[in-house]
Amino acid sequence: MANLVERERDKMKKIITIAIFFLIALLALSYFKDAIVKGMVENGVEFVTGLQLKMKGLNVGLTRNIIDIEGLKIFNPTDFVEKVMVDMPEVYINYDPVSIMRGDPHLKKLRIYLNELMVVKNAEGKLNLHALKVVKASKRDDTQQEKTAPARHLRIDDLRLRIGKAVYKDYSKGSPPFVREFYLNLDERYSDVRSLETLVSLIVVRTLRNTAIAGLANFDLGSLTSAISTTLLSAEGIAEKGVGITREALKKTTEETKGIVEELGSIFKSPPGSKKD
Repeated sequence: MANLVERERDKMKKIITIAIFFLIALLALSYFKDAIVKGMVENGVEFVTGLQLKMKGLNVGLTRNIIDIEGLKIFNPTDFVEKVMVDMPEVYINYDPVSIMRGDPHLKKLRIYLNELMVVKNAEGKLNLHALKVVKASKRDDTQQEKTAPARHLRIDDLRLRIGKAVYKDYSKGSPPFVREFYLNLDERYSDVRSLETLVSLIVVRTLRNTAIAGLANFDLGSLTSAISTTLLSAEGIAEKGVGITREALKKTTEETKGIVEELGSIFKSPPGSKKD
């Protein structure tokens, strides 16, 4: 009887030991997985933007192919007073793990919340946006672009882009700077985004397009816009359709109103008691 109890006790110890081992392995996997993915994201964004970034937190799901990023910030070059160019409190990624292993990332869903884009002109008249690699590339002529065109880094099936506001600060005429803020509150969806360069260009274009910043800063938004025209249409096609329907309804209402006015006019022009032909 004592031997049976001893064997059961040894068996239980083994089970507990194995459970603890797997728990430690799971925690280690979670830690290293987060660290590896964080490094990949940081290197990828820094490679495409040419700027440094930091993340407050990153969590990679163990059972689901999801990445949650908190507090992503992209910093200005060191010769700018304002430290942060881009403030993204939330980024959500649903990815295909096989594509990541192949080195050709495929994101099924990407949700970005851009709280603020800070556009700054420093005391020397330099604009922080000109430090972005996509902006530098857009200034090259077509031949140079063909020679330096990057390989496809990314494929995004469904992109949701939320943008809070854009801020412009101009230190070129002294301090305190000239400041303008534009509250956008955009919430848009795009499909089939084909590279990180397109994603960065899209964020810049959609943030500045409905503001006066490009004009105030003398920034060429047209070259970036033309480079992503196909991507813009994936969202703007819906808007254009809505505009067309609204215009048609307005035209119909105007014609009906015109008819009523003419009818009323003919009634009031007729003398009392007269009959209309």
